Amino acid sequence: MPDTKKKKKSAPLAKGDSKLFPIVGVGASAGGLDAFKRLLKNIPEKSGMAFVLVQHLDPNHVSMLPEILQRVTKIPVHEITDDIKLVPDNIYIMPSSKILTAEEGVLCLKPRENFKTNLLINVFFESLAEVHKEHAYGVLLSGTGHDGTNGFKAIKDNGGVTIAQNLESAAYPDMPKNAIESRMVDFILLPEEIPNELIKIFKSDHQTSKQEKTEPGSKAEESFYKEILAILEERSGIDFTYYKQSTIRRRIARRMVLLKKGKLKDYLNFLESDKSEQETLFQDMLIPVTSFFRDPETFDFLVDTIFPLLLKERSADNPIRLWVVGCSTGEEAYTLAILLNEFFDKNSKKLNYCRLPVQIFASDISVIAIKKARKGIFSQAAVKKLSDNLLKKYFHKRSNDTYVADRSIRDMCVFAPHNILKDPPFKRIDLISCRNVLIYFDNFLQKKAFTAFHYSLEENGFLLLGKSESANSATNLFKTQDKKHKVYSRKAVDSRFIHFGAIGSQNTDTTKTKEITDTEKISTLPEKLQTDFKKSAEERLLKEYTPAAVIVNEQMDIVHIHGRITPFLEPSPGKPNFNLLKMAREGLGFELRNALQKARTTHQTIIKEGIPSNANGDHLRVTIEVVPLKKTVEPHYMVLFKSMSNEKIKKNNKADKTLTPTIIAKKRADHLEKELELAREDMRSISEEQEIVNEELQSANEELQSSNEEMQSLNEELETSKEELQSSLEELTTVNQELYDKQDQLNNSLLFSRSIVSTLRHPFIVLDRSFRIKSANEPFYKKFKTDKEEIEGKLFFKIQNQQWDDGEIRTLLEKILPEEQTLTDFEVTLDFDLLGERTLLLNARQIINTPSDKKLILLVIEDVTEMRKSNNRLLASETKFKQLTQTMPHLIWTASPDGKLNFFNQFMLDYTGKTLKSLKGDGWQKLISPDDRERSLEKWKESIESGKEFTIENQLLDHGGEYQWHIGRAIAQRDAQENILAWVGSYTNIHEQKIAEERKDEFIGIASHELKTPLTTAKGYIELLLLSLTEEDQQALLYGTKVYEAIDRLKNLITELLDVSKIKNGRLNYNITTFDFNKLLSETIKDMNQMSNSHKIIITGKSKSEITGDKVRLQQVIINLLTNAVKYSPKSKEVSVSIEEKNKTLQVSVRDTGIGISKKHLDKIFNRYYRVEEHSKEFQGMGIGLYISYEIIKRHDGKMWVESTPKRSTTFHFTLPI
Repeated sequence: MPDTKKKKKSAPLAKGDSKLFPIVGVGASAGGLDAFKRLLKNIPEKSGMAFVLVQHLDPNHVSMLPEILQRVTKIPVHEITDDIKLVPDNIYIMPSSKILTAEEGVLCLKPRENFKTNLLINVFFESLAEVHKEHAYGVLLSGTGHDGTNGFKAIKDNGGVTIAQNLESAAYPDMPKNAIESRMVDFILLPEEIPNELIKIFKSDHQTSKQEKTEPGSKAEESFYKEILAILEERSGIDFTYYKQSTIRRRIARRMVLLKKGKLKDYLNFLESDKSEQETLFQDMLIPVTSFFRDPETFDFLVDTIFPLLLKERSADNPIRLWVVGCSTGEEAYTLAILLNEFFDKNSKKLNYCRLPVQIFASDISVIAIKKARKGIFSQAAVKKLSDNLLKKYFHKRSNDTYVADRSIRDMCVFAPHNILKDPPFKRIDLISCRNVLIYFDNFLQKKAFTAFHYSLEENGFLLLGKSESANSATNLFKTQDKKHKVYSRKAVDSRFIHFGAIGSQNTDTTKTKEITDTEKISTLPEKLQTDFKKSAEERLLKEYTPAAVIVNEQMDIVHIHGRITPFLEPSPGKPNFNLLKMAREGLGFELRNALQKARTTHQTIIKEGIPSNANGDHLRVTIEVVPLKKTVEPHYMVLFKSMSNEKIKKNNKADKTLTPTIIAKKRADHLEKELELAREDMRSISEEQEIVNEELQSANEELQSSNEEMQSLNEELETSKEELQSSLEELTTVNQELYDKQDQLNNSLLFSRSIVSTLRHPFIVLDRSFRIKSANEPFYKKFKTDKEEIEGKLFFKIQNQQWDDGEIRTLLEKILPEEQTLTDFEVTLDFDLLGERTLLLNARQIINTPSDKKLILLVIEDVTEMRKSNNRLLASETKFKQLTQTMPHLIWTASPDGKLNFFNQFMLDYTGKTLKSLKGDGWQKLISPDDRERSLEKWKESIESGKEFTIENQLLDHGGEYQWHIGRAIAQRDAQENILAWVGSYTNIHEQKIAEERKDEFIGIASHELKTPLTTAKGYIELLLLSLTEEDQQALLYGTKVYEAIDRLKNLITELLDVSKIKNGRLNYNITTFDFNKLLSETIKDMNQMSNSHKIIITGKSKSEITGDKVRLQQVIINLLTNAVKYSPKSKEVSVSIEEKNKTLQVSVRDTGIGISKKHLDKIFNRYYRVEEHSKEFQGMGIGLYISYEIIKRHDGKMWVESTPKRSTTFHFTLPI
C-alpha cells in the first residue's frame, strides 16, 4: 500500500459513549475580546464541555488573552501547548504565532508559515468536525471577512451544531453575517445566550442516546414518526421505514432541539409546511462520514491479498470493476483509484500484473454528495491523511487552499445517484465496498442488500464491509475471506436480483415482493375496487382506448408513461436509462428527434405518419404526434404513438395487388422521394441550426474565456489585498482592544495599590521638593498624635515643636531628589513630648506624581523601640546562657532550626582542640567516629525533620586523637506557635562506663562459660541422686527435686548470658529450616501449661503458610514472651496469643492484662540489661530476655515492638516474613 501519514490510534468517537463530551470551537477576530468576555461570564463551572478559543492575532505580538479572560471566569483558562489533551470544564486559547488543528482527539499546534492562509478558524473548525463528528460545536463571534463559514459547513456535514453571534450585538458583523447568509447556522444568539443553548443541545443529545433501548412511545408518537417518514419519502423518494429507528429518531430529536420544538406534533406541523426543513432533515439522516484511507490496515490487506486474487489469470481486455456503495463525497472511491494506480506502478515489471482498464462505480442516495464527488475538489483538512508524495502525485493545489483530483484517478471513477434498495444494481463487479452503510439498516433491509450484492458480483468477487458490520445474516450467499478486515467472498449459488421499489409502500405487502424474471419484466399492483362507475369508466377509457404515450422533459428523458409502449420503446442494454431516443425501436429514433426539435422551435403540434418500424420481427407503420404541454414550469412534451395493425397493412397490400407493377413502382418511388425530401429538409434544418448554435457557442466561449482570465487575475489581486487589509485591521483592532484592557488593568492596579497603602500599619508621609508635607496616612496621625490640619502643607522639620528637626535626617533627605539616592533602614532615636524617647527606622525614596510629573519624597517610619528592647533582653539572655555553659563540664552546643551547629562552649573547644569557626555548620561531623558517623547523622536528620528529641551514643574525637564514648541529647526550643527557634544539645562523656560494661560483659561471658561445665556435672549427679532415692525418702526426694529445678534455672540463665555475649560478638548460630509454625506454637504452649497452670493461654488465628527460620530460637522467643506475660500479670488468669497473615508477613501478638509499662520505658525496653526501676524489687530479672528475643527476630528479617497501657495491658508483637 502507498505511504500514508501515520496517526496515533485513539479511542473511537462512538455515539452514546458517556465519556464523550462536546468540543466547542469559538472563533473571532476584530471586536472578539468583548464577545469572548460576554460568552465566558455565562458559562457554568460544570458545563460538561471543553471550549477552544481561536482569534486572529499578529504572530509577532505576545497576547495577554489568557490572563485577561481568566479574570472574568472561574473556569481554568489555558494557553494551548502542542498535543494537549482536552478535558471538560476547561477553556483553551490558541497562541498567536501558531495555527491550531484537531487530530485524533488532541489539539496540535503548527507553525503559521506552513499554511498559506489567514483563515485560521476554518482550518480549526474543519479538523474539529472531522475528528469529533457530531460532538463538534462551532461558534462564530465578532469579526471581519468570511473566515469560519467553510468551517461551519464541515461541522454541519458531520452532524455538529453551529451558532453565530447576533449581528446587532457584534462590533464587526461581517464574519457571523457571511456564515448566516451561507445557511450554515443553526442559531443566531447574543454571546450571553450561547452557553445556555449549548447546554440544552448537549443534554438533549445525551438524553436521546440514553433512550435508544427503551420501550416505544405512545401510539400517537409512533403515528407522528410514521408521518414524518412518509413526508421524507414523498420529498426524496427514500423510504426510511426499515432503517435503524434509534438512529432515525435521534436525528429527528436533534432537529427538534435546534428548532426549539418541544413536542413531536409541533415539529411534524412545521415539517409539513417548510420544504427547506424537509431537505435539511433528509440530509441530516444521511450521516455523510468518509475520508481518504480510512482504516489503513484494511487497505493494506486489499493491496497485499485481494488485488492479486482479482488480477490472477485475468485477460488484458477484461477490466477491473469496483463498486463503492454509499460513497458520500467520493474519498473512498478516489482512495481505491490511488491504490490500484500505485499497485500497477509497483508491479508493472511483472508479466502477470500488466496495467488493466479500471472502472470504479461510486453511488449514493444523496444527489448533493454525488455532485461534490464528481467535482473531485477537497479541502486541506480532507487530504491531510495523504502523504506528501501521494498528495503531489494525485492532486493539484488551487489558489483557495483546496485540492482537485488528478485526471488519472477521476477518469477511473463514475459517480451516480443510486439507491441499492430500489434501483437495479451494477453487474459484473469484482469488488464491492459497502462500509458503514448496513449499520443503519435493520435485518430485513440488510438481507435485501446482500441479495443485490450477490447478484452484482462476479463469480469470484469480494465484498468489503465496515468494522462494525458482518455478513452473518447472509451465510448462504457469502463466506468469510478475512474476519479481521471484514472481507467476504461470493458463494457460487444461483440468485436473481430482487426489486425493492415497493418496499414500505402503503399499497403493497413487502412480504410478497416478486422477482423479475426474463418473461416477467413488470409487476403490477393489485387494483382497488371502485364504487364510482363514472370514475371506473374513465379509467377504463384511458387505459384501453387511448394511444400509448410518454411525457418527456427538455432533455428527452421520460418522466411519465401511459399505456403499453413496448411496440415503440424498449430499455437499452447496459446501465438503466430512460432517455426517449435511446429507448426508441428501430426506425423511430431519427423521426422522434426531428419531431421534438420542430415542436421545440415552433411550439406547435408535430405529426409524422407511416414511419416504418420493426418490433420483435413485426413490421409496423407508426404515427408519431408530439404535443408541447403548456402552463408548465419547465418545458415538457407529450409523445403519442399510433400503429397500423397487421390486418390493415395486409388489406392495403391486397388492394395494391390489383394495380399494375408500373403503377405500384411509381407509387413506391413517389413515396420514397417524398420521404427523402422530408429527410433532406430535416437534415438541412438541423445542420443550419447546429452551425448557428456552434458559432454562437464558439464566440461566447472565447469571450467568456477571455473575461474569465481577466476576472480571475483581478479577483486574485483583490483577494490578496483584501486578506492583507483584513489581517492588518484585525491585528490593529486586537491590539487596540488589548490596550484598552491594559488601561483597565492599570486602573484596577492603581485602586488595588491605594487599597494596600491604606491598610499599611507603618506610618508614612509624602514630602515635596521643599520638604513640605503633601500627605500622610492614618497610622502616622495616630502614632504621633496629630491630624491633617496640623501638618499638611507645613515644613516637615517645623511640625510638632520641631521634634523632627534632626541634622542627620535633614542631610540624608536633602540628597534624595538631587542625587536620586534612597534612604534604607536608617535608625535614629528621637525624644517626643507625648511619646517619650522612641527608636525609629526610616526608609525614603523618590516617587513621581504621574499627572504633574512632580518629584516627591516618600518617607516611611517604623517604630522599633520595643523590638530593640527585646533584642537587648535577648542579647543579655544569650550572654548569660554562654556564661552558664562555660562553667558546665559537658560538651554544650546549639544549632539553627535547619540543623546547622552555630555555638560550642569552651569545654567542647578544649576537648576537641578545634576552633569555633572550624566546627560551625557541618565541621563538627568530622569529630564523630567513622563507625558511628552515618548512623548519627541519619538520626540527627530525622530529629530535624520531625522536631523530636535527639538521643545518640557515639564516639567523639578528642584533642589527643583518641575516640571516647559520649551520650548526646538535643531538644528543640519553640515559640508560642510551636515553631522551632533553635536546638540546644549536649554530649556527656560515658567512656569509662562503656569500658566497665565491656569488662562486665567479658567477665559474664567467661564466668558463664566456666560455670557451665561444673553446673552440668552437678545436674548429672542430682539426676543420679534422684534415681537412687525411693518413695520412702520423700523429704530427700523433695529437696533433690528443688535442687534440680534450681540448677535448671541457673543453667537457663547461664545460657542466656552466653547468648548475650554471642549476639554482641556476632557469633550466635542459627539452624535454618522450614517448619509448621502452628505446630511449634501448640507444642510450646503445651510445655508452658505443664510448667505453670496459673494462667490459661488462648490462641486465635492460624498460619496458612510454613515458616523458614531457626525453630529452636523462635521457640525461645515465644517462651520468653509467654513467661513475661504470666510473670507480670499475677492477678490475671488469661494470656492471649493471636496470629494473622498480612502483606506476605506473619504477625504474632502476645497480650496480658497485667501491670503494663509506662510510655517513657517503651523505647528502651529492648536494650541490654534494661530494667523498669519501679518494678525491679517486685519482679526480679536481669533485663536480657527481651534483648535476646529482639535480636533473634531482627536476624530473621522481622520486626518486634510493644504497645502498653499502664495498669491495664501490654501487647508484644513480632513479624516474620512468609
